[in-house]
Amino acid sequence: MVVLIVVATQLAVMTVGDVRRDSLRREIMAAIAEADESGQPVRLASATSFDWNEAYLFGRYTDGASIRRTLGYPWRAADREAPAFHDSYSLLVFVRSGMVVQHVQIRRTDIEFVGGVRAARFTRDNAVFTVTESPRSWPLYWLKHAAGSDAK
Repeated sequence: MVVLIVVATQLAVMTVGDVRRDSLRREIMAAIAEADESGQPVRLASATSFDWNEAYLFGRYTDGASIRRTLGYPWRAADREAPAFHDSYSLLVFVRSGMVVQHVQIRRTDIEFVGGVRAARFTRDNAVFTVTESPRSWPLYWLKHAAGSDAK
């Protein structure tokens, strides 16, 4: 009986996290679609509804150890969320005051980060990307870091 309660509680917690990440993915996709339609770049700061100082993009095949080393502290979810053995998604990690506050897997069928951005750190001010609708069936959009808003 106790085991079932613990398992059910863990599933509920995972579901809340999954719902939050799915909501974030939808917010980002909506902002990208709007930017594509208007011809304007997309600003991650405007596409998110929570406070963050830095965003890190980890491209395909990035392992958890590399993520922890880049973040500078032992983020517990790094191994679980890392695209270490995948080329199907990138990981976008949002940090506030040195701690991860949100993260989301970005499917490459939706968005492809182009222009050599495979692992990068962005601030709220320079997390700006030009949006191009893909001429292929996938990804839907290509994002390239906007000139003049250099990643660090």
